Amino acid sequence: MALKRWLTFAPAALCGGLTFAFLLATMPRDLNVFDEGIVLTNAMRMAAGELVHRDFYSSYGPAQYAIVAAVLGLFDGSFIAERIYDLAVKAAICTAVFSIGLRVCRLWVAGLASAVCAIMLAGSNSFLYPVFPCILLALAATSLLARPAIGQVGPLWPSFGAGLCAGFAALFRYDAGFFLLAANGVGVAVVAVLSDPWPAALRRTLAIGLAYAVGAAVVFLPAAVAFLSASPLHPFVHDIFEYTLRYYGPMRGLPFPAPWRSFAPAVYLPVVAAALAAFEVWRMSQREKASARAGWSALARAHLVLFGACALFLFTKGVVRVQPVHMLLGGVPGLVALAVVMDQWARAHSPARAYVLALFVVTAGVGSTYYEFGVSLSDRPRTLAGWLAQGAPTGACEGVARLKPAYARVATTLARRTRADEKILVALHRNDRILVNAMVLYAVARRLPATHWAQFDPGLQNRADIQAQMIDELRRGHVRFVVRDASFDSIREPNGSAQSSGVTALDDFLTAEYHAYARAGDVEIWIANTAETPPGRFDACEAELVQS
Repeated sequence: MALKRWLTFAPAALCGGLTFAFLLATMPRDLNVFDEGIVLTNAMRMAAGELVHRDFYSSYGPAQYAIVAAVLGLFDGSFIAERIYDLAVKAAICTAVFSIGLRVCRLWVAGLASAVCAIMLAGSNSFLYPVFPCILLALAATSLLARPAIGQVGPLWPSFGAGLCAGFAALFRYDAGFFLLAANGVGVAVVAVLSDPWPAALRRTLAIGLAYAVGAAVVFLPAAVAFLSASPLHPFVHDIFEYTLRYYGPMRGLPFPAPWRSFAPAVYLPVVAAALAAFEVWRMSQREKASARAGWSALARAHLVLFGACALFLFTKGVVRVQPVHMLLGGVPGLVALAVVMDQWARAHSPARAYVLALFVVTAGVGSTYYEFGVSLSDRPRTLAGWLAQGAPTGACEGVARLKPAYARVATTLARRTRADEKILVALHRNDRILVNAMVLYAVARRLPATHWAQFDPGLQNRADIQAQMIDELRRGHVRFVVRDASFDSIREPNGSAQSSGVTALDDFLTAEYHAYARAGDVEIWIANTAETPPGRFDACEAELVQS
């Protein structure tokens, strides 16, 4: 019995181990100055006792911040520790794709889907993004519903477990939890109707839905009550609804790519998966009418419907920021649906169609990786494997993580010339036009932000009311140091972020109340006019800083 159990889990364990090793070896050492910086900085804020939304603006839920705060607390802020957590989540995603695929597909099909998933995740060039835990939870929830939906097992515990997954997903990203719930609800209803006459289908759908809702409520409601007991509702409404509905689309929107672009297959993969899944379910129903033995198994059909619906609903997460990394939430469930289609085409003696679909899947993975990475992995010691191959040079000023030299020098200077409890502001050279800001500087310098509005988004920090609040916070906090960063001045996206708001109150205040202290490339440190200039010259780790 023990041997049988080991043989059952051995392929998944091997997949997980190989995937983790691959992701670790190909991991870029560069810190992402905005997205990764957001999570690291807000984790630091939560560790200091601050509450998401109430004490700092955030477009995400609290779960990722809390987990990263715990990881960094256990390992003294280790870069490798936070990256290992991220890679473990990604390896678990690939293992889940493989394990789910093995339930209804041949080994080579499940392996191909998992390998492409690993390539897409490795090439995403994104770390600590809260979408990754949501992908894992979406796979788990959708998989748990397959057997209850066709009546192979009772609806209670699997559906309750799926609800728990949806509740946890909502704590990472509220929109992901909502769309997962909608996708699973529609998917279960369709599977039940395809499996049984409508009275029985309705009863089964309601039973699954009730257990699912209870599971989601068990996770989400206590968190909501805890938040409302410590904060008014308005900060949450502002961050998640007001900004998103009014500003996010116009300010952050990107166009859909032309079909011939290298990353287009990855962008359109969720829609292709949902369409092919729906078409094959229809073909199956036609074959079943002709022959009682024709058609696929009920379990395979359930996977097609459930993962096709999941891909389509979660695709909506990426329709504003149309890039491969933002399509992963729908793309990974789409890989599962395409794996089922591919396997069934191969079984139906249509290998040519199966191979064409396999080529599309591989193209989606490789194209998205090429788009996100932008450089060859062998060009420089960008990856962990390349760095180790060159002897892993370290010194007093070097480590595993890489950061733009100007940012590294500025962060080092701030860390050495401020008190541990001193707060700083990382702003832009001009704050009337905003793309992003270098959030990672807070985390690298290990200094908390001086403002509620540390994460810069167009439509927020270039508004008059928000700048007035920031100026008030700087005055009340007697903030000594401000970073003014011109690195993003020349970058323009085809959306509202490229336009100036015409609001210069914050820039005028900084120019009047602060003066330049030091500069590294496009990044300047400014110090308050009323503050005493820190004594001493810049040392070797602050090399090439120009003292003003």
